[in-house]
Formats: sequence, structure tokens, C-alpha cells
Amino acid sequence: MSNTPLVISYSVGDGYTFTAEIVVPVMAESKEAFLDAFDTAMAAYEPHGNEYFSIFGQTFEYRHFIHWSEEQITKRRVRETYDSFPPTIQTVDEWLLASQSQSKRLMNERHGQIFTVSTEASPGVQKI
Repeated sequence: MSNTPLVISYSVGDGYTFTAEIVVPVMAESKEAFLDAFDTAMAAYEPHGNEYFSIFGQTFEYRHFIHWSEEQITKRRVRETYDSFPPTIQTVDEWLLASQSQSKRLMNERHGQIFTVSTEASPGVQKI
């Protein structure tokens, strides 16, 4: 089976003060093959072990795919648990279509804001 170009995207940051979308190209047999390799890498995660893993020629940080939570067991004891979540996996065509529709939506929002502001007539200016 030949390799297919895929686009892997995921968010980094805390979601409050900083968030960025990371987009990484990979060559894999399929989306399923990438997801299987990703799941295998995440299963090998150890909280105080290696911080990085590599699959299909790209290196990722575990922390970008893990959500930590704490549970109070007793006054002095807290149990930490984590869940892992996969990145978004798209073909190049799917990614281009999604990017194009997002760009159109952002442009419409921006033009809508400009239009809303420009409909208010200032003194001495004729309202259009």
C-alpha cells in the first residue's frame, strides 16, 4: 500500500491565555494507520518518563494530547488521572476544504463587523 499525505492538527496552550493550532504534514498508509500508531505511542506514556514520541517521521509532545484531572481522596491525598485524546487527522483535500470554509466564515464575520460599525451615521456624514 502506498503512503498518503495527511494533515495532522491539534491545539496547544492552556485555552485561556494562549492557544495556537499546530498543523503538521505526515505520510502514512491511511488515517487508521496513523491513529493506530498514535494510540500505541499514547499507551506507552509514563507521567515522569519521556516527554516526546515520534511516529511517521514527526515528533510530538505527549502533553499536547493529555488532559490531567485531580480527585481528592483524603485531606492530604490527591489522585491524579489523565485522559488522552487524538489530534484531527485529515487528507490534504479535506484540510484545504475546511481551511477555505473557515477563511470565508472569518471574512464574513469581519465584513459584518465593519458593516455594522459603518451603518451608524456620524454628525455631518450622510448615512448610506
